Amino acid sequence: MEKPFWTTKEVKVLIKERFGIDISEDQVRRILRDKLEMNFSKPYPEDYRRPGDANLETVIRLLKEKGLRDEEIAIASLMNPLHSLQLIR
Repeated sequence: MEKPFWTTKEVKVLIKERFGIDISEDQVRRILRDKLEMNFSKPYPEDYRRPGDANLETVIRLLKEKGLRDEEIAIASLMNPLHSLQLIR
């Protein structure tokens, strides 16, 4: 089963279905964190308005087409999904 993210409850159900073992959600968290060295995080929402083929070059081109100059366009860290393109006015 491929998913971009899983809840603890979903992992618990998967363990029960695959292995026939019923463990608590707390035990699932400990296994994921301590044994598998996974981190917990909240998935960030995808902007429904963003085109599927959006990339940095396309965004910069569109901003320039709207009349913005290079010095008015600032890009936040692209490594951190919590940051998004930011505009300085």
